[in-house]
Amino acid sequence: MADPSWLDKNNITSVRLKTSTGTIEIEQLEAFGVFGQTFLVVLYSLTTFFALTGNTLVILVEIYGRRSARNLQKFLINLAISDLLLGVLVTPFIYTDIMLGRWVFHPLLCPVTQFVQLMSVFVTTYTLTFIGIERYFATLHPLSSANTWLRSHGNLVLQLGWIFGATLASFSIQNTRVVAFKYDSKTYYDCANWVDVAERDMQIYVTLSFVLTFVLPIIFLTISYGAIGRRLMRTQKYWCSYRQTVPFSQHSASRTHSSSSSHNNNVDGNININNNNNNTTTKTSFIRNKSTRKTVKIKLSNSNGLSGGGGGGGGVGCSHIDSNDSTRMNSSTQKSSK
Repeated sequence: MADPSWLDKNNITSVRLKTSTGTIEIEQLEAFGVFGQTFLVVLYSLTTFFALTGNTLVILVEIYGRRSARNLQKFLINLAISDLLLGVLVTPFIYTDIMLGRWVFHPLLCPVTQFVQLMSVFVTTYTLTFIGIERYFATLHPLSSANTWLRSHGNLVLQLGWIFGATLASFSIQNTRVVAFKYDSKTYYDCANWVDVAERDMQIYVTLSFVLTFVLPIIFLTISYGAIGRRLMRTQKYWCSYRQTVPFSQHSASRTHSSSSSHNNNVDGNININNNNNNTTTKTSFIRNKSTRKTVKIKLSNSNGLSGGGGGGGGVGCSHIDSNDSTRMNSSTQKSSK
Protein backbone atom coordinates (compact mmCIF):
# COMPACT_ATOMS: atom_id res chain seq x y z
CA MET A 1 0.00 0.00 0.00
CA ALA A 2 1.27 3.44 -0.87
CA ASP A 3 2.44 5.85 1.81
CA PRO A 4 1.72 9.33 0.38
CA SER A 5 3.00 12.42 2.10
CA TRP A 6 0.81 15.01 3.79
CA LEU A 7 -0.94 17.32 1.41
CA ASP A 8 -2.27 20.82 1.65
CA LYS A 9 -5.11 21.86 -0.64
CA ASN A 10 -4.30 25.60 -0.50
CA ASN A 11 -4.15 26.90 -4.09
CA ILE A 12 -4.22 23.35 -5.40
CA THR A 13 -6.41 22.41 -8.37
CA SER A 14 -5.04 18.89 -8.74
CA VAL A 15 -3.20 16.51 -6.47
CA ARG A 16 -0.47 14.07 -7.48
CA LEU A 17 -0.01 11.20 -5.06
CA LYS A 18 3.24 9.28 -5.33
CA THR A 19 2.95 5.52 -5.11
CA SER A 20 5.39 2.69 -5.57
CA THR A 21 4.73 2.58 -9.30
CA GLY A 22 3.75 6.11 -10.24
CA THR A 23 1.29 8.84 -9.33
CA ILE A 24 -2.46 9.13 -8.85
CA GLU A 25 -3.97 12.37 -10.09
CA ILE A 26 -6.98 13.80 -8.26
CA GLU A 27 -8.53 16.93 -9.72
CA GLN A 28 -11.16 17.28 -7.02
CA LEU A 29 -12.15 15.09 -4.12
CA GLU A 30 -15.90 15.32 -4.77
CA ALA A 31 -16.77 15.44 -8.44
CA PHE A 32 -20.24 16.99 -7.93
CA GLY A 33 -21.95 19.42 -5.61
CA VAL A 34 -24.96 18.75 -3.42
CA PHE A 35 -27.48 19.17 -6.24
CA GLY A 36 -25.46 17.02 -8.63
CA GLN A 37 -25.00 14.31 -6.05
CA THR A 38 -28.72 14.30 -5.24
CA PHE A 39 -29.62 14.04 -8.91
CA LEU A 40 -27.15 11.21 -9.51
CA VAL A 41 -28.30 9.34 -6.42
CA VAL A 42 -31.87 9.38 -7.74
CA LEU A 43 -30.72 8.44 -11.24
CA TYR A 44 -28.51 5.57 -10.12
CA SER A 45 -31.15 4.35 -7.68
CA LEU A 46 -33.67 4.14 -10.51
CA THR A 47 -31.09 2.42 -12.70
CA THR A 48 -30.42 -0.19 -10.04
CA PHE A 49 -34.14 -0.65 -9.37
CA PHE A 50 -35.03 -1.21 -13.02
CA ALA A 51 -32.01 -3.46 -13.51
CA LEU A 52 -33.12 -5.59 -10.58
CA THR A 53 -36.84 -5.77 -11.40
CA GLY A 54 -36.50 -5.87 -15.19
CA ASN A 55 -33.95 -8.66 -15.37
CA THR A 56 -35.75 -10.62 -12.66
CA LEU A 57 -38.96 -10.44 -14.70
CA VAL A 58 -37.08 -11.55 -17.80
CA ILE A 59 -35.75 -14.61 -15.97
CA LEU A 60 -39.21 -15.51 -14.63
CA VAL A 61 -40.91 -15.03 -18.00
CA GLU A 62 -38.32 -17.11 -19.83
CA ILE A 63 -38.57 -19.92 -17.28
CA TYR A 64 -42.33 -20.04 -16.78
CA GLY A 65 -43.62 -18.34 -19.94
CA ARG A 66 -45.37 -20.61 -22.41
CA ARG A 67 -44.64 -18.44 -25.44
CA SER A 68 -40.96 -17.90 -24.80
CA ALA A 69 -38.58 -18.93 -27.57
CA ARG A 70 -37.10 -22.21 -26.44
CA ASN A 71 -34.07 -21.90 -28.70
CA LEU A 72 -33.08 -18.56 -27.19
CA GLN A 73 -34.31 -19.19 -23.67
CA LYS A 74 -30.94 -20.13 -22.23
CA PHE A 75 -29.15 -17.24 -23.88
CA LEU A 76 -31.70 -14.65 -22.74
CA ILE A 77 -31.61 -15.94 -19.17
CA ASN A 78 -27.83 -15.81 -19.25
CA LEU A 79 -27.94 -12.20 -20.44
CA ALA A 80 -30.40 -11.28 -17.69
CA ILE A 81 -28.22 -12.86 -15.00
CA SER A 82 -25.14 -11.02 -16.26
CA ASP A 83 -26.96 -7.68 -16.33
CA LEU A 84 -28.45 -8.39 -12.91
CA LEU A 85 -25.01 -8.86 -11.40
CA LEU A 86 -23.80 -5.66 -13.02
CA GLY A 87 -26.74 -3.61 -11.79
CA VAL A 88 -26.75 -4.91 -8.22
CA LEU A 89 -23.10 -5.59 -7.38
CA VAL A 90 -21.34 -2.93 -9.45
CA THR A 91 -23.47 0.13 -10.18
CA PRO A 92 -24.05 1.33 -6.58
CA PHE A 93 -20.39 1.01 -5.60
CA ILE A 94 -18.78 2.40 -8.73
CA TYR A 95 -20.94 5.49 -8.98
CA THR A 96 -20.67 6.22 -5.27
CA ASP A 97 -16.91 6.18 -5.68
CA ILE A 98 -17.20 8.54 -8.65
CA MET A 99 -19.48 11.00 -6.84
CA LEU A 100 -17.60 11.15 -3.56
CA GLY A 101 -14.13 10.87 -5.04
CA ARG A 102 -13.14 8.22 -2.51
CA TRP A 103 -13.90 4.65 -1.52
CA VAL A 104 -16.25 4.47 1.46
CA PHE A 105 -16.98 0.73 1.46
CA HIS A 106 -15.11 -2.26 2.82
CA PRO A 107 -11.68 -2.71 1.19
CA LEU A 108 -12.61 -6.24 0.09
CA LEU A 109 -15.41 -4.90 -2.10
CA CYS A 110 -12.93 -2.94 -4.22
CA PRO A 111 -11.45 -5.91 -6.14
CA VAL A 112 -14.78 -7.77 -6.01
CA THR A 113 -16.70 -5.01 -7.78
CA GLN A 114 -13.97 -4.63 -10.38
CA PHE A 115 -13.96 -8.38 -11.00
CA VAL A 116 -17.76 -8.60 -11.32
CA GLN A 117 -17.82 -5.59 -13.61
CA LEU A 118 -15.28 -7.00 -16.05
CA MET A 119 -16.75 -10.50 -15.94
CA SER A 120 -20.27 -9.21 -16.57
CA VAL A 121 -19.13 -7.20 -19.58
CA PHE A 122 -17.23 -10.19 -20.98
CA VAL A 123 -20.14 -12.61 -20.47
CA THR A 124 -22.65 -10.20 -22.00
CA THR A 125 -20.45 -9.76 -25.06
CA TYR A 126 -19.92 -13.49 -25.49
CA THR A 127 -23.61 -14.25 -25.05
CA LEU A 128 -24.61 -11.73 -27.71
CA THR A 129 -22.02 -13.28 -30.02
CA PHE A 130 -23.35 -16.78 -29.36
CA ILE A 131 -26.89 -15.59 -30.08
CA GLY A 132 -25.78 -14.15 -33.41
CA ILE A 133 -24.00 -17.37 -34.39
CA GLU A 134 -26.95 -19.51 -33.27
CA ARG A 135 -29.41 -17.37 -35.23
CA TYR A 136 -27.18 -17.61 -38.30
CA PHE A 137 -27.23 -21.40 -38.35
CA ALA A 138 -30.89 -21.63 -37.31
CA THR A 139 -31.96 -19.31 -40.13
CA LEU A 140 -29.61 -20.17 -42.98
CA HIS A 141 -28.53 -23.71 -42.14
CA PRO A 142 -31.27 -25.25 -39.97
CA LEU A 143 -30.37 -28.83 -40.90
CA SER A 144 -26.62 -28.49 -40.48
CA SER A 145 -24.66 -30.37 -37.86
CA ALA A 146 -23.46 -27.07 -36.38
CA ASN A 147 -27.03 -25.99 -35.64
CA THR A 148 -27.76 -29.36 -34.07
CA TRP A 149 -24.64 -29.10 -31.94
CA LEU A 150 -25.54 -25.60 -30.72
CA ARG A 151 -29.03 -26.74 -29.79
CA SER A 152 -27.80 -29.73 -27.82
CA HIS A 153 -24.74 -28.07 -26.24
CA GLY A 154 -26.13 -24.66 -25.35
CA ASN A 155 -25.37 -25.12 -21.66
CA LEU A 156 -21.77 -26.03 -22.41
CA VAL A 157 -21.31 -22.96 -24.59
CA LEU A 158 -22.66 -20.68 -21.87
CA GLN A 159 -20.51 -22.31 -19.20
CA LEU A 160 -17.42 -21.78 -21.33
CA GLY A 161 -18.41 -18.13 -21.67
CA TRP A 162 -18.55 -17.70 -17.89
CA ILE A 163 -15.24 -19.50 -17.43
CA PHE A 164 -13.54 -17.43 -20.11
CA GLY A 165 -14.98 -14.20 -18.72
CA ALA A 166 -13.97 -15.05 -15.17
CA THR A 167 -10.46 -15.93 -16.35
CA LEU A 168 -9.96 -12.60 -18.10
CA ALA A 169 -11.45 -10.67 -15.18
CA SER A 170 -9.35 -12.52 -12.60
CA PHE A 171 -6.25 -10.54 -13.57
CA SER A 172 -7.86 -7.47 -12.03
CA ILE A 173 -8.19 -9.05 -8.57
CA GLN A 174 -4.49 -9.12 -7.74
CA ASN A 175 -3.93 -5.66 -9.23
CA THR A 176 -6.89 -3.82 -7.66
CA ARG A 177 -6.78 -2.68 -4.07
CA VAL A 178 -7.65 0.19 -1.75
CA VAL A 179 -4.97 2.89 -1.61
CA ALA A 180 -4.82 5.45 1.22
CA PHE A 181 -4.18 9.12 0.55
CA LYS A 182 -4.42 12.34 2.53
CA TYR A 183 -6.48 15.33 1.48
CA ASP A 184 -7.06 18.40 3.62
CA SER A 185 -5.17 16.75 6.48
CA LYS A 186 -7.54 13.81 6.41
CA THR A 187 -6.95 10.24 5.33
CA TYR A 188 -9.15 8.86 2.56
CA TYR A 189 -9.10 5.70 0.49
CA ASP A 190 -9.36 5.14 -3.22
CA CYS A 191 -10.11 1.96 -5.18
CA ALA A 192 -7.11 1.94 -7.50
CA ASN A 193 -6.60 -0.29 -10.53
CA TRP A 194 -3.34 -1.56 -11.96
CA VAL A 195 -1.36 -1.09 -8.77
CA ASP A 196 2.20 -2.43 -8.98
CA VAL A 197 1.74 -3.38 -12.65
CA ALA A 198 4.17 -2.49 -15.39
CA GLU A 199 2.95 -0.21 -18.15
CA ARG A 200 3.71 -2.79 -20.83
CA ASP A 201 1.70 -5.52 -19.09
CA MET A 202 -1.25 -3.19 -18.70
CA GLN A 203 -1.18 -2.26 -22.38
CA ILE A 204 -1.06 -5.92 -23.40
CA TYR A 205 -4.05 -6.76 -21.20
CA VAL A 206 -6.10 -3.79 -22.42
CA THR A 207 -5.33 -4.57 -26.06
CA LEU A 208 -6.19 -8.25 -25.63
CA SER A 209 -9.44 -7.41 -23.86
CA PHE A 210 -10.36 -4.92 -26.58
CA VAL A 211 -9.82 -7.49 -29.32
CA LEU A 212 -11.66 -10.31 -27.54
CA THR A 213 -14.61 -8.30 -26.27
CA PHE A 214 -15.11 -5.78 -29.07
CA VAL A 215 -13.30 -6.44 -32.34
CA LEU A 216 -14.03 -10.17 -32.72
CA PRO A 217 -17.67 -9.94 -31.54
CA ILE A 218 -18.30 -7.06 -33.95
CA ILE A 219 -16.87 -9.12 -36.82
CA PHE A 220 -18.94 -12.22 -35.97
CA LEU A 221 -22.15 -10.26 -35.44
CA THR A 222 -21.69 -8.26 -38.64
CA ILE A 223 -21.16 -11.40 -40.70
CA SER A 224 -23.99 -13.41 -39.13
CA TYR A 225 -26.68 -10.73 -39.05
CA GLY A 226 -25.57 -9.37 -42.42
CA ALA A 227 -26.07 -12.81 -43.98
CA ILE A 228 -29.46 -13.16 -42.29
CA GLY A 229 -30.51 -9.73 -43.54
CA ARG A 230 -29.50 -10.54 -47.11
CA ARG A 231 -31.43 -13.80 -47.03
CA LEU A 232 -34.55 -12.10 -45.70
CA MET A 233 -34.34 -9.39 -48.36
CA ARG A 234 -34.04 -12.00 -51.09
CA THR A 235 -36.97 -14.09 -49.91
CA GLN A 236 -39.26 -11.27 -48.85
CA LYS A 237 -40.64 -10.74 -52.36
CA TYR A 238 -41.62 -14.41 -52.61
CA TRP A 239 -43.72 -14.67 -49.50
CA CYS A 240 -47.42 -13.89 -49.17
CA SER A 241 -48.59 -11.60 -46.46
CA TYR A 242 -50.70 -13.04 -43.68
CA ARG A 243 -53.91 -11.59 -45.14
CA GLN A 244 -53.37 -13.51 -48.38
CA THR A 245 -53.14 -16.87 -46.67
CA VAL A 246 -56.11 -19.03 -47.71
CA PRO A 247 -57.58 -21.76 -45.47
CA PHE A 248 -56.46 -25.19 -46.43
CA SER A 249 -60.05 -26.52 -46.62
CA GLN A 250 -60.76 -24.60 -49.86
CA HIS A 251 -58.45 -26.92 -51.76
CA SER A 252 -59.41 -30.28 -50.35
CA ALA A 253 -60.96 -31.38 -53.64
CA SER A 254 -57.88 -30.46 -55.62
CA ARG A 255 -55.68 -32.16 -53.05
CA THR A 256 -57.71 -35.36 -53.21
CA HIS A 257 -57.57 -35.42 -56.97
CA SER A 258 -53.86 -34.77 -57.10
CA SER A 259 -53.02 -37.38 -54.52
CA SER A 260 -54.72 -40.07 -56.63
CA SER A 261 -52.32 -39.48 -59.49
CA SER A 262 -48.85 -40.97 -59.43
CA HIS A 263 -47.32 -38.74 -62.10
CA ASN A 264 -47.75 -35.30 -60.61
CA ASN A 265 -46.02 -33.33 -57.94
CA ASN A 266 -49.18 -32.62 -55.95
CA VAL A 267 -49.07 -34.64 -52.76
CA ASP A 268 -51.07 -34.23 -49.57
CA GLY A 269 -50.85 -30.65 -48.46
CA ASN A 270 -49.11 -29.35 -51.60
CA ILE A 271 -50.78 -27.07 -54.15
CA ASN A 272 -49.23 -25.82 -57.37
CA ILE A 273 -50.50 -22.78 -59.29
CA ASN A 274 -49.65 -22.51 -62.97
CA ASN A 275 -49.17 -19.10 -64.55
CA ASN A 276 -48.62 -18.96 -68.29
CA ASN A 277 -47.55 -15.30 -68.29
CA ASN A 278 -44.07 -15.10 -69.78
CA ASN A 279 -43.25 -12.03 -67.72
CA THR A 280 -43.96 -13.83 -64.48
CA THR A 281 -41.46 -15.82 -62.46
CA THR A 282 -42.75 -18.23 -59.86
CA LYS A 283 -41.30 -19.72 -56.72
CA THR A 284 -42.71 -22.56 -54.66
CA SER A 285 -43.24 -21.79 -50.98
CA PHE A 286 -45.05 -23.31 -48.05
CA ILE A 287 -47.74 -21.82 -45.82
CA ARG A 288 -48.65 -23.36 -42.49
CA ASN A 289 -52.39 -23.40 -41.76
CA LYS A 290 -52.98 -23.09 -38.01
CA SER A 291 -56.52 -24.50 -37.99
CA THR A 292 -55.73 -27.76 -39.79
CA ARG A 293 -52.07 -27.90 -38.79
CA LYS A 294 -51.12 -28.77 -42.36
CA THR A 295 -48.80 -27.14 -44.83
CA VAL A 296 -49.97 -25.69 -48.13
CA LYS A 297 -47.53 -25.56 -51.00
CA ILE A 298 -48.17 -22.65 -53.37
CA LYS A 299 -46.38 -20.90 -56.19
CA LEU A 300 -45.67 -17.26 -55.52
CA SER A 301 -45.28 -14.87 -58.42
CA ASN A 302 -42.95 -11.97 -59.04
CA SER A 303 -44.09 -10.05 -62.11
CA ASN A 304 -44.49 -6.60 -63.57
CA GLY A 305 -47.60 -4.66 -62.73
CA LEU A 306 -48.50 -6.54 -59.56
CA SER A 307 -49.38 -4.85 -56.31
CA GLY A 308 -46.51 -3.28 -54.43
CA GLY A 309 -44.62 -2.19 -57.51
CA GLY A 310 -45.71 1.42 -57.52
CA GLY A 311 -47.51 0.94 -60.87
CA GLY A 312 -44.33 1.11 -62.89
CA GLY A 313 -43.42 -2.52 -63.09
CA GLY A 314 -40.99 -4.53 -61.11
CA GLY A 315 -43.49 -4.88 -58.32
CA VAL A 316 -43.66 -7.86 -56.05
CA GLY A 317 -46.95 -9.71 -55.67
CA CYS A 318 -48.31 -12.96 -54.35
CA SER A 319 -50.79 -15.12 -56.29
CA HIS A 320 -54.03 -15.15 -54.35
CA ILE A 321 -55.76 -18.51 -54.22
CA ASP A 322 -59.50 -18.46 -54.91
CA SER A 323 -62.12 -20.60 -56.63
CA ASN A 324 -60.76 -19.73 -60.08
CA ASP A 325 -57.33 -20.90 -59.00
CA SER A 326 -58.84 -24.22 -57.94
CA THR A 327 -60.25 -24.68 -61.46
CA ARG A 328 -56.89 -23.91 -63.01
CA MET A 329 -55.20 -26.32 -60.61
CA ASN A 330 -57.59 -29.13 -61.54
CA SER A 331 -57.05 -28.60 -65.26
CA SER A 332 -53.32 -28.38 -64.76
CA THR A 333 -53.31 -31.60 -62.77
CA GLN A 334 -55.27 -33.42 -65.48
CA LYS A 335 -52.77 -32.29 -68.11
CA SER A 336 -49.83 -33.42 -66.04
CA SER A 337 -51.42 -36.81 -65.39
CA LYS A 338 -51.82 -37.40 -69.12
